[in-house]
Amino acid sequence: MIEETDSLIKERNENIEEVRNTMAKIDKEISDSGSTIANLRENIRVRKIEKDIQRTREEIATYDMEEAAKAKRNFDSKWDVAKKTEDELKAAVNQSISFKKALSYIDHFASTLKLMVNLYLSSPSSSRWSWISKNSETSIRSTLIN
Repeated sequence: MIEETDSLIKERNENIEEVRNTMAKIDKEISDSGSTIANLRENIRVRKIEKDIQRTREEIATYDMEEAAKAKRNFDSKWDVAKKTEDELKAAVNQSISFKKALSYIDHFASTLKLMVNLYLSSPSSSRWSWISKNSETSIRSTLIN
C-alpha cells in the first residue's frame, strides 16, 4: 500500500509538472500574441501612411509645375515693388511723427517765450536784463528737453 501511494504521489507530481509545462507554454503563446498584435497594429499604421503618401504623390503629379513656376516668378517680381512701397510708407509715417513732435516742441517753446515776455514787461526796467539772463537759458533748455 505504501508503494502504491508512493507511485500515486509520483504520478501526481508528474501530472503537476506536465500541467506547469502546459501553463508555461500557454503563457508564452499569450505573450507572443501580444507582440504579434502590436506588430499587426504597426503594420496597419504603416500601410495607412504609405497610402497617404501615395495619394499625396498623385495629387502633386496633377499640379501644373510650369504654372506654379510662372506664379512664383510673378510673385517675386511684385514682392520687391510692394516691399519698397511699404518701406517708403513706413519712412513717411516716421517723418510725420517726427514733424508732429517738432510742432509740439515749437508750440511749447512759443508759450514759454510768451510767458517770459509778459513777465519781462511786467517787471521793473532795472531788473529786466538780469532776470532775462537768469531765466531764459533754463526755460529754453527745459523746453527743448521735454
